[in-house]
Amino acid sequence: MLYSLAVSGLLILVVVLAAIFVFHVGRRSTSVKKFPIAAGCKQKTFPILPGTHVFALNAKVKWNSFPPTSGPHYASPAAWNFYTDPINPRISLHNLEHGGVDIFYGSKVPSSQIQDLQTFWNSDPNGILVAPMPKADKNISVPRPIPSYANKIVLAAWTAEPYGTTRGAVTPGHGYLMACNHFDEKTIKNFRDQHRGKGPERFSVASLTPGT
Repeated sequence: MLYSLAVSGLLILVVVLAAIFVFHVGRRSTSVKKFPIAAGCKQKTFPILPGTHVFALNAKVKWNSFPPTSGPHYASPAAWNFYTDPINPRISLHNLEHGGVDIFYGSKVPSSQIQDLQTFWNSDPNGILVAPMPKADKNISVPRPIPSYANKIVLAAWTAEPYGTTRGAVTPGHGYLMACNHFDEKTIKNFRDQHRGKGPERFSVASLTPGT
């Protein structure tokens, strides 16, 4: 009897270990490597919301961060570009779904740092949208109060496994939001390199060219 129990216990252990192996090896990891963040920069992560489409620029939407890092968004994205006027966040959120990175700058960010952002964007613009910080209108529901970003540079990304057969379904991953009180090229580059090209509606970075 003791021998039988020992054999049964061994078989159970083998089955459990095999299941763990299959579960972990068979799945694609959505983890994001940690990278050095400069003093004055802070990154937050957010649960992913369903990426459903809305068809009006003033549609009611509910997000868990502002700027948004996942969730309902306008049916068409913005062209990849460096903008001098704010973009409706319902639109720029769609750019994150494609695997891009949004970079916003506040109204009090020095012009010299905006020029640094322009130079950074010029060096590798694919999949990068830069624009002034948008505002949350009355039809945007987000946790309040919204932090003051007037003197901040804010980066947003939506990093998740690709959608399956159902577009807009929630897949493993996170939304990422990083706010910096100054331009730090290394930190911004690290954020871009960690998150670009990893949206759930996955486009190749090479296809996310300026103007498209």
